Amino acid sequence: MILPSGFKKNIVSQWGQTSWEQLENAIQKPPATSVRLHPIKQKFVTLEGSPVPWCPFGLYLSERPVFTLDPSFHGGGYYVQEAASMFLWFVLEKLTGSNKEITVLDLCAAPGGKSSLIASFLDHHGLLVSNEVIKNRAYILKSNIEKSGYHNVVVTQNDPKDFQNVPEFFDIILVDAPCSGEGMFRKDPASIHEWSEDNVELCSARQKRIVADVLPALKNGGYLLYSTCTYNDFENIDNIVWASDHLPLENVALDIPDFYNVLPIHKKGKTGYQFAPHLQNSEGLFFSVLQKQQKQESGKIKTTKSFVKVPNKSIPVLKKYSDSTMEPVYFFDPNEEVHLFPAPYFELVNVLYNKCRIIYCGINMGRLIKEELIPNHSLALYILLSEYLQKVDLPLVQSLEFLQKSLNDVSSDEKGWLLITYRNLGLGWVKNLGNRVNNYLPNEAKIRMDIHKNMDKEFM
Repeated sequence: MILPSGFKKNIVSQWGQTSWEQLENAIQKPPATSVRLHPIKQKFVTLEGSPVPWCPFGLYLSERPVFTLDPSFHGGGYYVQEAASMFLWFVLEKLTGSNKEITVLDLCAAPGGKSSLIASFLDHHGLLVSNEVIKNRAYILKSNIEKSGYHNVVVTQNDPKDFQNVPEFFDIILVDAPCSGEGMFRKDPASIHEWSEDNVELCSARQKRIVADVLPALKNGGYLLYSTCTYNDFENIDNIVWASDHLPLENVALDIPDFYNVLPIHKKGKTGYQFAPHLQNSEGLFFSVLQKQQKQESGKIKTTKSFVKVPNKSIPVLKKYSDSTMEPVYFFDPNEEVHLFPAPYFELVNVLYNKCRIIYCGINMGRLIKEELIPNHSLALYILLSEYLQKVDLPLVQSLEFLQKSLNDVSSDEKGWLLITYRNLGLGWVKNLGNRVNNYLPNEAKIRMDIHKNMDKEFM
């Protein structure tokens, strides 16, 4: 593939001719395939590979399978993610130590890879807000958060400046900023034709606005994590220098093992870290850490509304669906569906309910009708779903037929609501009426592929 001359000029200027030649050669090669296993659901997954050194759940696969034909992919057993993006796990470990009772905002979160990593890192502790301003991307994000199955995540659809309404709310804010996408040239060759020096300049200006707009929501002493999937200094280290000069932010250096082979980028006393396919078996990523050094007067945030809690008489019906040792709050959303959320963070969720547009919160359990729960799809994906529910574990082909919504019956004498599983991993719900089953898989989760035709190709 032919790379833009302006792109070459920038890389040679930044890294030198030899590094340019190495990068250009690496971009011509096939991209690596890597996945991040779910820490809890991985026991249902049979994928094997070599480890990603900076993330304990990352795997490089020797070849790329058809993930659509693996039910454990649909059940959230793993997430297909660039290895470099998993560096976030290493950074979170460095910054938080053993303290996971923190509030985190993933500001530009769609499609959800970094958010699901943060949720796994927090392991049901703390509060994660995953935000995406673009509506259709926000609902893709919601779907991937549902698959992760954690009960302490809120999905919002807001502009960065909206978070100024919750000052000093977050301990960590991740800005995985929209960028010119140079780091994806190998994986997405079409992006090469969209690249221009004008677009780089436009992206750099937009990134500055995003960081400045969201900064009031960060606590004093909190960390702003800045990343892009590009290489040029204008969108990367230059923005770190700008943020340090114009905002109350101080650049924080990281102690990174040499064998990660990460390229440190230095400018005017500031440091960022670069991943690239000629350095690691991954696509491009830039990462830098900033710490807020300003106290602002926030006061108590005024609220005028609150989620309505489920009456005590209905709670026994709900409790039987969860094996959690945590005492949750059960509440109704505006559509009268019941959600489960950790009690210690319920007050903060109500603040967000007043100031942000929430499109998903905790675990959507379903709808209570005459003290019976009509289960929601997200409940089937919940990590702490009760082991004592009625289930039907299906083999591969039938599991895919369920996910295609072409399954007409199941081998079970149990009537009513049944959890469909594959190797004991929850996939969704059916209602067994005896002579037939009703499939309650949401249409947006349905497999559109001709599974039988493609299975013949995959396994022949």
